[in-house]
Amino acid sequence: KARLIYEDYVSILSPKEVSLDSRVREGINRKMQEPSPHTFDDAQLQIYTLMHRDSYPRFLTSPTYRSLLLQGAPQSSEA
Repeated sequence: KARLIYEDYVSILSPKEVSLDSRVREGINRKMQEPSPHTFDDAQLQIYTLMHRDSYPRFLTSPTYRSLLLQGAPQSSEA
């Protein structure tokens, strides 16, 4: 399973490659010699941090999110 995750998301040859710095990517390469449940822990933390600091705040200001908010807003009734 670790090999599939690596090939799908870590390998630089993958079209679904996630953004990881070289330190994390090299660490995963070393850990792939003997994969464990913790092989991708550093990658998970780095991706979470990137989403928290960059992707999620950008999403909150995106037209898509604003449109969804308007669609889900309760209709005001005139009394």
